Amino acid sequence: MILDEMAGTIKNSTDAILAIYWGLKLVPGFQFDPSLLSIMLTVPTFALSRLETTVLALDRETQEYCFTHPMVVEGVYDNSYSSPTIIEQALDDTPIVGGKLLNKYKDYDQAFVLLSNLNKDGTFTKDYRTISIEAYINGPTVTAVTVKDPPTAIKGVINTYLPLKIKEFKYSTNFAAWKNVPKADRWGNFTIKDLKLAEGQNIIAFKATSFANNRMNQHLKIIVNTIPMLISKMTPKPNTYTNNPKPTISGEFNKSVYSTGRDIAGAIPTLISSELYKNKQLLKNLLNDPNFKQEQIKVNDYHTKVKFSYTPTTPLPDGEYEISVKAKSSVGISQGIWSFWIDTKPPEIEISF
Repeated sequence: MILDEMAGTIKNSTDAILAIYWGLKLVPGFQFDPSLLSIMLTVPTFALSRLETTVLALDRETQEYCFTHPMVVEGVYDNSYSSPTIIEQALDDTPIVGGKLLNKYKDYDQAFVLLSNLNKDGTFTKDYRTISIEAYINGPTVTAVTVKDPPTAIKGVINTYLPLKIKEFKYSTNFAAWKNVPKADRWGNFTIKDLKLAEGQNIIAFKATSFANNRMNQHLKIIVNTIPMLISKMTPKPNTYTNNPKPTISGEFNKSVYSTGRDIAGAIPTLISSELYKNKQLLKNLLNDPNFKQEQIKVNDYHTKVKFSYTPTTPLPDGEYEISVKAKSSVGISQGIWSFWIDTKPPEIEISF
């Protein structure tokens, strides 16, 4: 910035010298003398050349510093400084935990990884497995994720200049007391274990103070949704008889969102298949029928559902029928299956004498 101002001042001075010189031509008797103009421009020309030399030198210093940056870091770690140097203060910035999920996974190494060592029967194992993230919300970093399995551990990266010299790095689960994050390595990698997250929304808060006293506070929302979508309000009712050869086949899938439907992709379920069987044989794919209707409904920020219905245009013959319907949401696929009978024949009474 200072060099830019100096260059601007020199340029303005040169313009002023040229304006004065050509202004003198209006004075009666003034004679053009190139040597005089050359002398007048000697000072700004010399200043510009020195400025250019300075800029080139600074550019070389910048390249050399980038080359020696790892050695600078090693030097800081090897020496027990009680306070950051000027260079460290200049390079340090506000710590950030985690990265941003993009289609090209720009910050893949920095993003959170959710782990679990919990079996389906509730017992724990020594080995951890990675939990799939069903949906996420991006801010400067990932701010919320939806999962089907509750994680028991989280791996992440704290982005700060000197992770080994960080003054404070703590976390809190669901607003409990602050705990120290296990010490990060020299690259900022850390792992928090023994998490106990509940169904629904969970908040993991982070706070940190870097070696140069830059501070941060961050929240990560982990939405645990282990309850599958269940079909309800089926018609005809399961395992019942009807004498209507054109019955309305309908039902709905309900889903708890645990967060606003505006924020979580795929929060409102949608039907992906609907099939009608007769005597265990596929009769019709209802989803492709123009009479098949489905309606996605957001009841409120925490309750979404999809309703569907189908009424045949031609009578169905008597017999047993099965309905298979699948719905998909941000936490996976759920299926509903039920059967009913059509019987249009009146009961027969046999009288014997």
